[in-house]
Amino acid sequence: ALEAIFLGSQDIRAQLPDDTKRFEGIDGEFKETMTSIFAVKQVVSVCEVDGREKQLEVMYKELELCQKALTEYLDMKKNIFPRFYFVSNMALLDILSNSNNPTKIMPHVGAVFDGIDRLTFALPSRLEQLEDESLSDD
Repeated sequence: ALEAIFLGSQDIRAQLPDDTKRFEGIDGEFKETMTSIFAVKQVVSVCEVDGREKQLEVMYKELELCQKALTEYLDMKKNIFPRFYFVSNMALLDILSNSNNPTKIMPHVGAVFDGIDRLTFALPSRLEQLEDESLSDD
């Protein structure tokens, strides 16, 4: 899940650049480790590699730092807009990463705004037309 967040979300990459770089390093190191493990195909010999356990422990601790930074970032967003407390962290990440594409956040509207199931979007030219029609009805 962190891979999609740190590598796929431009918002997170911009807001948490140090943690994104940290995650990219961990991700690359983990993939290299898994490639070398896959090449051996003997569990015992893979486990006996000097420093392997320490390497995995360090990666885990670094991932925990990334997770902590992400949680703090989401908490900051929730403090700015308290309605975000009503959605899961994964839903909030989806909302934030698709903030420029309102139709993609539609599945979360009901959780953020009680009593609203969906919204209808209109192009600005259509909005002007609707406003004109509304004024002419008065």
